[in-house]
Amino acid sequence: MVKIRYASPLWDEVLMVENFRYTRELCKATEKYHVDRYDIEHPTRRYEYPFILRNLKSESNLKILDAGGGGSVLGLYLAEHHTVTNLDADQPTITQMDLIAKEFNLNYRALLGHIEKMDFPADSFDATICVSVLEHLSKEKMKKAIDDFLFVTRKKVLITMDISEDIPDLPNLDFVKSLMWPYKMDNGSIMSFPIEGIPGHISIVYLTFEKENDGSP
Repeated sequence: MVKIRYASPLWDEVLMVENFRYTRELCKATEKYHVDRYDIEHPTRRYEYPFILRNLKSESNLKILDAGGGGSVLGLYLAEHHTVTNLDADQPTITQMDLIAKEFNLNYRALLGHIEKMDFPADSFDATICVSVLEHLSKEKMKKAIDDFLFVTRKKVLITMDISEDIPDLPNLDFVKSLMWPYKMDNGSIMSFPIEGIPGHISIVYLTFEKENDGSP
């Protein structure tokens, strides 16, 4: 059985302080591993990355799939305490991230591939993270990717998506709700938050899928 739960409001003061702390740690990691600062400086990342870290902070030694992780510092940072597999479709980025991981002796591997065409065995990972990737796929490919995430993941799938009511290339909230309908949402709405500093009234949607080992399908 898969249970879907939702992130807490971003305007909570405690969460905002925690967001700042996580972002500061990731900025230090960006300098340490010499990766592009654009990643952590993107306006949505100061919310998305802390959401991922907050949901994994009580765990240790996880096998994590970073789906479409690209050149993100998040996977490198997580590899300091976990084993991370970055699956991405860009060969130069994969090569670069592999070299960084080897230089710093991280439990990190970068594989060339597409998230909607994964061939990992069932329950290969304890957790899967996917940050601002799914919104660039068609609805059919989004659904396929989520199904595959759930198949290859033993415990938890964490997804963030950028949405907008104004930008045609991005899904809107109704689209995401329709996408989530087959997963028997236990909440009447999907939580989304507007992000300042980006044109087009972009919001972020947070989704957490948790597998319950109760023997049911």
